[in-house]
Amino acid sequence: MIPERIPPLRRVTLNKTDPEEMLQRYVVLTYPNSVVATVMKEKLSRDSNVIWVGENSYGEYSVTPSDPLFPWYSWYFTVYNSQWGMNSLSLGTAWDKVRGHAYLGHIDNGIQLGHPDLANLSQPWLTNFRVQFSANYATTNTSVDEDPAGSGNGAAGRGSHTAGIMAAATNNSLGVAGACWNCSLMVIKAGAPSIIKSAAISGINRTVSTGAQVLNLSFGLQFDNCTWTNSSCNCTSYPNDPLCPALAYAAAQDVVVIAASGNHGFLNTTPTITNTIQFPAADPRVIAVGGTDAYGNIWQESNPQPNFVGSNGGQNLALVAPAKDVLSTVYTNYNWNAPLRCGDNAGDSVGAGYGICTGTSMSAPHVAGIAGLLRSVNPLLTRDQIKSYLVSYASRYPNWDRAWGYGIPNANASVMAVQSTNDRLTPLFSFYSSGLENYFYTTVPQMGKAAVTGNVLPGPGFPFNLYYPYASVGTALWSYTGFPGGASQVPRAQVWVYTTHVNPFSPYYELVPLYRMSYKCGDPAPYNPICSRNYSHVDHTYTTELTGVQQYVSSGYKLDGIEGYIYPKSLSPQPGMVRLMRKYNSYRDDHAIFPESELSYMTGQGYTQNSGNTDWIGYVYPNYGYRPY
Repeated sequence: MIPERIPPLRRVTLNKTDPEEMLQRYVVLTYPNSVVATVMKEKLSRDSNVIWVGENSYGEYSVTPSDPLFPWYSWYFTVYNSQWGMNSLSLGTAWDKVRGHAYLGHIDNGIQLGHPDLANLSQPWLTNFRVQFSANYATTNTSVDEDPAGSGNGAAGRGSHTAGIMAAATNNSLGVAGACWNCSLMVIKAGAPSIIKSAAISGINRTVSTGAQVLNLSFGLQFDNCTWTNSSCNCTSYPNDPLCPALAYAAAQDVVVIAASGNHGFLNTTPTITNTIQFPAADPRVIAVGGTDAYGNIWQESNPQPNFVGSNGGQNLALVAPAKDVLSTVYTNYNWNAPLRCGDNAGDSVGAGYGICTGTSMSAPHVAGIAGLLRSVNPLLTRDQIKSYLVSYASRYPNWDRAWGYGIPNANASVMAVQSTNDRLTPLFSFYSSGLENYFYTTVPQMGKAAVTGNVLPGPGFPFNLYYPYASVGTALWSYTGFPGGASQVPRAQVWVYTTHVNPFSPYYELVPLYRMSYKCGDPAPYNPICSRNYSHVDHTYTTELTGVQQYVSSGYKLDGIEGYIYPKSLSPQPGMVRLMRKYNSYRDDHAIFPESELSYMTGQGYTQNSGNTDWIGYVYPNYGYRPY
């Protein structure tokens, strides 16, 4: 084990219990596979000449992505030109275990679509998950660009800033890192420069119905004729205010909702004052997040402005996260609130498209990104369980107060705790729609619910009001018996996949992502003959390579996200693994993935052609109704 050998003449002078001498007697043995290694470990442990035998395990690195504005450790970096917030949440060590691939609802005033850190091909931004709402309706175009020229000063930048905190393209040697590296953003433009209440409610409904796992609400809204500082302004007193059923819907679908506590500086140290957190953060179904500064204090402005005083505290406050002078992506060359230090020119010079902003609107997306990591590790956990794992490892837990809640989240500790719940294995739910002529697969229960209710994206291009629910196919699961919200379909799956990139069998080779792509008739793409026969047709396909993603994109497909990880085909399979086949039915224009044991059946269904230069894409565990190990 130690390549530098001690010279023999010196070694004879050392006592056999001397640590330096003992290190000379360790050797590293390599075996062809884990089965042989386990047998030999047991055999060596019984050998009286061997004083110790153990596995050559790997220590925990704190992953530092290549994004130049992430580090927080040298003389060059200050509060204003590095991501102090990400470092304060222990995200570096969490990323060593999970990079994230959840579906996050981003209800704000849009994003800059052309931003290089928000439009990387490896990031699922340019997807079906985009819609713009006005005060009364959803627009027919899906542009969610913040569009400073069209919307006026003040409209551009905020949405790009919160989006970058949640899920900027990461480890791309550019700009900033996002909390959830590969999370898909379901981007809703709900007004600019201010959030429109009806548009926000429509956005909540849209993202929840189409399968979001986490919602970020970096805004405050009021009930009609009732200010949020009034303790009676809540969903108990106003149950029919549309905000309340929107939140109830999200809760029923088991969606984690995270919201900003407010910037009015009401720390609420008086117990009799109960409602100084803005709504919707004040709702008990929501995780309310207050703000901190770079020095670990509750954010309070030294020179307060109207409605910009500091972090709100109060009865429902759960956590606090970075709020003051937070660096992220911004709309290139625009300052959307210069007096409050928000925009491209705010803070130190860090290059066009990046800048700081301050407020609990920045705190909430940090926590939303961490929630995305947790839902990536185990998508079957409930929203209450996710909240519990967030608060139980926060800096002040189990102590709580109105200014801090339970304290600052610890992303790494929360991720480690969630990892213990499922060994990072989860079922890949499988579905088929005869009306759409499409197979669909997802690891996300909320997406499964969207499928069986006919809401999964993309929906049919025309006519848009037709209802095409999917049917579950495969083997029922003993340990997971119902999708959220009381769906009638029993969850079924054909295979199990991993939830993170970490290979449990080899530290040298990562697992490969299962990218999900989609197309529908009516998309701007080369003409597809099936659209003359079935104009409602949709196709989902899956690949494990970015080159495959690029090929499908060039054919008119959109990148939706990542549906877990599978064992790479370049390695020998582990016991119990089977090939994951990918076949194409030219009559249906449909791709399907399935275990090799189903090849004969799928061939009989017309799935006979290869997609690309191969008919299989990696190894998985077949589903027999229970966890593989």
